[in-house]
Amino acid sequence: MAMKNYYIPDSFQRASNIRVSLAPNVKFEINLRIFQMLPDFHGLPLEEPHQHLEKFHMVCDLVNLSQVTLKIIKMKLFPHTLRDKAKQHRNMVDSICGRAFMEKTLDEIYSLYENLSENSRDQASFELYDRDKKRGIC
Repeated sequence: MAMKNYYIPDSFQRASNIRVSLAPNVKFEINLRIFQMLPDFHGLPLEEPHQHLEKFHMVCDLVNLSQVTLKIIKMKLFPHTLRDKAKQHRNMVDSICGRAFMEKTLDEIYSLYENLSENSRDQASFELYDRDKKRGIC
């Protein structure tokens, strides 16, 4: 299933509950209080992503909707936890995909992030090697 099937647009109605369409025949509501309880992740160096995810999972576990799996609830809510650099990063990844991020399946997204992570590690290693080379260590 493509990512777009899990996504809630950033602009939503201002009401006591937010209505999200999962499929033409399945509708569910996520109470606004749940959105207020979600942790924010800004992508700052001192922020702990694992701690953010732990809090995120705790809030999602409070949502119990019939006909909707916890996985779908998490996929719907997660974009609303991203702020500042973290949100920019998500937009950057969408650009890398040719603005087709939402068309990707979960497996394709996982593979994409694995590649980005590997490239980031390689870049960091190269920068350390280059720095050491300039210092005459290598």
